[in-house]
Amino acid sequence: MKSIFVSFGLQRSGQHLMIEWICRGLLPDTLHLNHCVFFRDGLSFKLTPFNGRRVIYCNETIDDSGAQGQSDFNKSLPYPSPQHLFFSLEDRSPEENDEKAFIKSHNPFLVFFLRDPANWLASGLRHGLHDPESLRDNKEILKLYLEIALKHKQLNSKYIDINYNRFCQDIQYRSKLSTCFKPFNFKHAEHALEKIAKFGGGSSFSNGATSSSNTFDRWRDYEHDETFRSILNDRKLLELSQNYFGDIPAISFLSKVTED
Repeated sequence: MKSIFVSFGLQRSGQHLMIEWICRGLLPDTLHLNHCVFFRDGLSFKLTPFNGRRVIYCNETIDDSGAQGQSDFNKSLPYPSPQHLFFSLEDRSPEENDEKAFIKSHNPFLVFFLRDPANWLASGLRHGLHDPESLRDNKEILKLYLEIALKHKQLNSKYIDINYNRFCQDIQYRSKLSTCFKPFNFKHAEHALEKIAKFGGGSSFSNGATSSSNTFDRWRDYEHDETFRSILNDRKLLELSQNYFGDIPAISFLSKVTED
């Protein structure tokens, strides 16, 4: 029986690295459809990659189509379909009508990628995401992700949340996380951390996934920026972040911003 995964993550949350880690580990093979959106298909909507990009993972072989048109995308799909289908969505809420209908219809595993708000926002600003209104909208989506993760923190069989901060730093965390995906080859998955993730217009890492000392200190570059501080000045965001991420420097900064 084939398994379906749908992931939710904000841009600059490190989701592409974590997706590759998951897809490398899932056995025997996985089809990843990147940055999916809903397109009208007759009277219904179809979930498909915005830029036609699909990646097939089979053992340690990776077949990446790159960006392509819809007709080429259709031709590039493997037959028979791999055992696992992984749809990744960016900056989307699972409570939108299309998402709710897809989830109800297919009953997929839901994966949520979470990065602390201060470093998420700093990374976005660093990579050209400057529209305050869009950033505030995405902050609300992040709050929803955090609420869902905290509600399902016991990790039942259909909800999986991944703490990017811990994922990058703690192999024991990744080892425990791997038990949420079956069957899973942990050794294959760990190869994803040996290189910079190619998706998403570049990675925050400069020398491999876990080696950059400032990956979790991006916020320091913007700590005096008025827009940065204004967006993060959110008591509900602080409360959710403290409960999920715990006592880390980025959350201490969030607390200071909220109290000022």
